[in-house]
Amino acid sequence: MQDNSSHSRESASAGDDPLGIDKLTVDYDYLLYKIRDYVQSIQLDTTELCKKQNEVMVNGIIENTIDKNIAKFKELLEKCDTLENHYEMLNQLAIDNRYFQGKNRRGRK
Repeated sequence: MQDNSSHSRESASAGDDPLGIDKLTVDYDYLLYKIRDYVQSIQLDTTELCKKQNEVMVNGIIENTIDKNIAKFKELLEKCDTLENHYEMLNQLAIDNRYFQGKNRRGRK
């Protein structure tokens, strides 16, 4: 009996949101969360690398650590690329949102 009532609730909620705006909202919020997390991670990594680089310069230990630091900076660049991809997804969501808003307005006329 509960299966039928939960199924009817799912059908009703799907009928209430035929364009999937609720899912789009959840996806948007999750994407913002991921972007915020990436930015914080990049910030921490950058700060750590800069501190290490400063220590290297101050202590004069340059030869062996430069290659390691370059590899770390390459990792940071990869994270930045991933972050850029997330922003592109946000932009696509905004385009989709404008499309659905326009479609919704035209449907009401």
